[in-house]
Amino acid sequence: PVHLAELAKLLAPEPEGVDAGNFAAHQRRAQPEVAEAELQRLREELAAERAKPPREVPVLSPEHVSLLQDLRDRIDATLHRFGAPAARQAIPPPAAAPKVPRPNRAAKWIPGDRVREGEVFGPAPAAGQPKGGKGRMLAALRRMARPLSRDELATLAHVARNGGTFTNYLSELKTEGLIHVRADRTIEATEAGLAAFHLGPTVPFRLSEVIAAWAFGRAQGAMVAALVAAADRGCTREELAKAGGIEVSGGTFGNYLSEIRVAGFLSERNRRVFLAPFLLGLAR
Repeated sequence: PVHLAELAKLLAPEPEGVDAGNFAAHQRRAQPEVAEAELQRLREELAAERAKPPREVPVLSPEHVSLLQDLRDRIDATLHRFGAPAARQAIPPPAAAPKVPRPNRAAKWIPGDRVREGEVFGPAPAAGQPKGGKGRMLAALRRMARPLSRDELATLAHVARNGGTFTNYLSELKTEGLIHVRADRTIEATEAGLAAFHLGPTVPFRLSEVIAAWAFGRAQGAMVAALVAAADRGCTREELAKAGGIEVSGGTFGNYLSEIRVAGFLSERNRRVFLAPFLLGLAR
């Protein structure tokens, strides 16, 4: 704020012929004119600022928005993990929910697994056939019978898309001549790749199979189910947190949302969360 009286006092010079005894009285008489001049100057500066054209604000792309949202979730999770105990206690614990069986872990070939062998990715590979994530990637390409994007392939093969392991698998399969990366950067199995892994189902994945393969926890599974039910409408973060029985402001929600995003199950736009479009297609 501008204190006009003080400003006038500082700006007013001591006039000639006025001694120290009556200078104060003279200054009081001069203050209104000085103050009015200073006020007029400030009005002109304000008018000049208002006359300037508005500044352009850059618009973030959807990819940048999604990246910032992911960073926000991770920061929330980190603050929740390392924050002061009092801050963590500020969020009341969620109400106890009835225990439900975890979905079967169908993504690994493990002897004695609760899932029947071959239910999702085919029977255990024979000697010399690609195993683990590489085998699941070939099985996914064989089942979908079309080129897949990197994100689609990682999600269907139950491999974290943003990890170095997935990149290594792609490099090895390409070097071995089992996959081909097309000009549009989609990936397809070569004839050698189909011959190297030719067991198991040949029909496209069902959405329920993909969800079961990732074996989400109870809360994450409920959040994914809410996205499936919402279809093209999508969910707000508050709706997802309610579906999972957790607080939207807590670090747990940020962790769970990040886990579902890394699995490739969601996309975000206009402050709403949607099931990834290619997964929504598997449900129809």
